[in-house]
Amino acid sequence: MRPSRPGPGSPGLKRARLPSSFEDLASRALECDEAARALATALAALSVAERDVLFGILAAVHGDDFGRLLARLVGAASSPTQARALAAAPVCPGEAFRDGDAVFLVANGEPGALEVTRGRVAVHDRLDVDGLEAQPLERAVDEAAQLLWRHHRGTLPRGAERFADLFDPVIPRPRARWRS
Repeated sequence: MRPSRPGPGSPGLKRARLPSSFEDLASRALECDEAARALATALAALSVAERDVLFGILAAVHGDDFGRLLARLVGAASSPTQARALAAAPVCPGEAFRDGDAVFLVANGEPGALEVTRGRVAVHDRLDVDGLEAQPLERAVDEAAQLLWRHHRGTLPRGAERFADLFDPVIPRPRARWRS
């Protein structure tokens, strides 16, 4: 019988509440081959959605060291299939949270958060996510863009440009065709 695990978006998988044993294993995996193999095996056994949530947490917790951690995990994988699953880690540009009508956008690598609500835009130096409801990033960015477009008047607050990449859609661009 397979033990039950919390699913994506469940309270047990919030960045602020990462299990200490998992965080300890991830920290040790940066230096210890045995810990890297154990973590690689554990992550590869998860569903894609669960693995994506945990990769997001690890990216937020480890910041600049996440790339090195991911490389160690791929190198410690016990099979090509396992390595491929780990190498396909999504690069999430940020996170989104909601508090009532306010949408908070947190860009990876940037301090603070952008708050968007009807008629108000603010930049916060830090954001305590305890008590805030995690939101799917794409949907929150769409809502924030609509609020900005419809209800915000005037200039954006200082520092808001740090969050511009969250609003930049990935648009497939056609390749130039040259006549032969």
